[in-house]
Amino acid sequence: MTAPSRSAEALQDLAKRWARALLATSYVPMSLPETEAFLAEQVTRLVDLVHAVPLRLEGARSVGAKLVGAHFTSPHALARTIEVLSSAPGSAVVAEDDQQQWTQLLGVVAESFTASLVDQVRREQQEIVEAAFTARDQAERALRSTERRLERAREDFITTVSHELKTPLTPIKGYLHMLRNRDDSMTAEQRQRCYAVMIDQAELLAGLVQDLLGAAELQHVGFSVRMQNMEVRAVIEKALQSVPLESQHRFAFRCEGELGLARCDPVRLQQVIANLLSNADKYSPADQPVHVSAYREGDDVHIAVRDYGPGVLPELAEAIFDPFRRLGNSPKRGAGLGLHIARRLIEAMGGKIWLDVANSPGALFRLTVPAVRGDEPAVEDEAGQVM
Repeated sequence: MTAPSRSAEALQDLAKRWARALLATSYVPMSLPETEAFLAEQVTRLVDLVHAVPLRLEGARSVGAKLVGAHFTSPHALARTIEVLSSAPGSAVVAEDDQQQWTQLLGVVAESFTASLVDQVRREQQEIVEAAFTARDQAERALRSTERRLERAREDFITTVSHELKTPLTPIKGYLHMLRNRDDSMTAEQRQRCYAVMIDQAELLAGLVQDLLGAAELQHVGFSVRMQNMEVRAVIEKALQSVPLESQHRFAFRCEGELGLARCDPVRLQQVIANLLSNADKYSPADQPVHVSAYREGDDVHIAVRDYGPGVLPELAEAIFDPFRRLGNSPKRGAGLGLHIARRLIEAMGGKIWLDVANSPGALFRLTVPAVRGDEPAVEDEAGQVM
């Protein structure tokens, strides 16, 4: 057998022609110079194998596998490879006398290429099957998670109903116990005041029941607001009256100037203020006062409730308005819905409610409702829905 000349220039030329042929058939993550260098390495490997005695076919098999591994997997890639490399015998790369060995090597390259491609397709098919099973499992988990969320929504609905109904029931029960236990010692005026508060809370309870029964879906429990032009001071005083008599001595109300009318739902606003008063009464020491203040500024009426209890960390100022969020390990009972519902109602009335984090010690809650200007037309009633 004649020794090949193996011109370096001829090798590079063959590698370039092979690169252009393959890049026309396949998309690979290599640039043209990278592809030429890679294929020049494969050509050199094959040429080295031509004169091996015996002929080492494993080296040719690795060339076919490397082509598939480099993503030359188009149906035309193998045909272009054989076409280009078949022109090597008789050139400065492979001597004409070595054509038989060269052809045998190319046959092994073709077999290895085909076998590697089949293996790759099978692996990809297996990956597709595994991905399908994984997707099925994920869908089943998502379904179970959805079912759990639906169950949680039902539980949350029941908790919401319980919390909402408990708010007006608490003062009603308190005054009924007081009338039963202290009726003989109470004046007619005190009894009339108890009856008035209970009637007012009963009306609030009736409205809540109507709203809850009218909710179409458990996931979208709606609370209606009926907007009116209302004297804010009267709403605050009604909320203060809902505080149990034994706690009323600690509440101090200060009104800075004339508040005038506000655009609000008086029943809902009273509900929100009563919730803030109840929290202040619940979480602050019995010997500490609770200050309630109100003033009018610009287009808003501002209301504030401040206690001197343990307060809330500044970083939790927003978290306390999340539903079912109760901070710390407080022994006080509650579902953690009061402030969440309060924010929904106040925002539905066009106002804002927040915790003033600059306040220390204790907690200072502020809220606003839109003030009614003197030139605004009076609107008696306007219904809205909080979702």
